[in-house]
Amino acid sequence: MKERDMRPAVTDWLVRMGYRVGYELSPGRVGFYADVVGVLFAPRIGRSIPDLLQVVAVELKLRDLPGVLAQARWNAQWAHASYAAMPAEFFKQKMTRARQRHLDEFGDSGIGLLSVNVQSGDVRFVVSFGRNYPPYDRGRERRYWWRVYQRGIRKEIGK
Repeated sequence: MKERDMRPAVTDWLVRMGYRVGYELSPGRVGFYADVVGVLFAPRIGRSIPDLLQVVAVELKLRDLPGVLAQARWNAQWAHASYAAMPAEFFKQKMTRARQRHLDEFGDSGIGLLSVNVQSGDVRFVVSFGRNYPPYDRGRERRYWWRVYQRGIRKEIGK
């Protein structure tokens, strides 16, 4: 299994909540990106770019709880919500008491942890999301995320 195998399930989860989804997007820092980014725009009313309501980052990892937590913490600096997603099999086979400490760190950091069943496409919370950022609509960020979203879509469909 590869990290990329979890994308369809995570994408479907975000789309069901109304997000537009792009892959391997970054807010500008070279070498750092989130595997999956969902952006939620308000309805388009007379504007070329609709108002930005929320940005959600999801970091995909097959194992390595501390590593995915560090990446999701970085994503939390520029996203309204940051999640880490790992395969459901990881939680069934590898969880021990020592790993419970890492799970507690997710909650303390305000990072959500998702379990992804690749076969069924089921996405479930292991650690629920602890932060609730207010929506914002600053023009520069709205335009930026619209461009980033468009680049991510073109990258995924090969244009």
